[in-house]
Amino acid sequence: MLDACVLFPASLRDTLLRLAETPRQYIPKWSDRIIEELTRNLQRRHQLDPRKTDHLAQQLRLHFPEAFILDYEKRIAEMTNHPKDRHVLAAAVQSGAGIIVTFNLRDFPASSLAPRGVEAWHPDDFLIDILNRFSEMVIPKLRDQAATIGRDLPTLLRTLRIGVPRFAADVAAKLNLDIS
Repeated sequence: MLDACVLFPASLRDTLLRLAETPRQYIPKWSDRIIEELTRNLQRRHQLDPRKTDHLAQQLRLHFPEAFILDYEKRIAEMTNHPKDRHVLAAAVQSGAGIIVTFNLRDFPASSLAPRGVEAWHPDDFLIDILNRFSEMVIPKLRDQAATIGRDLPTLLRTLRIGVPRFAADVAAKLNLDIS
């Protein structure tokens, strides 16, 4: 389950989505409410035109229709994590997701998650796990991501380093790249 906060930074969102494309390194999950939170925050914080955020939401639905979890609202009242993120845990439980990927780890205490078979992971840990298991697929996707946005891989890794520093450093180390 991807929390809205990990989809907010454009480069991290792009990386996470590319890793969910065929060949998939994981299957993403989210809810309409998570995507609404993402688009609302992109409009408020980055002053993005609603047409652009609507386009993003449409593209997510087009390319990842299976990611949208339905009928989770009935579970929200059962959740004991931070009230503002109970919808995220409810959607994770409804979908059978074992991991919530979030920067807001404190909103998802183990005492609220463990009884439901869910863990909260920082995106750095999540991406490192994927890199360690699928480096032969992750590296080409990162190279493609960099090329698509007109950057070289070290520049992309320096951008990713802001939110996922260990992942960026591990990729750089595997490729003997200097990202300092």
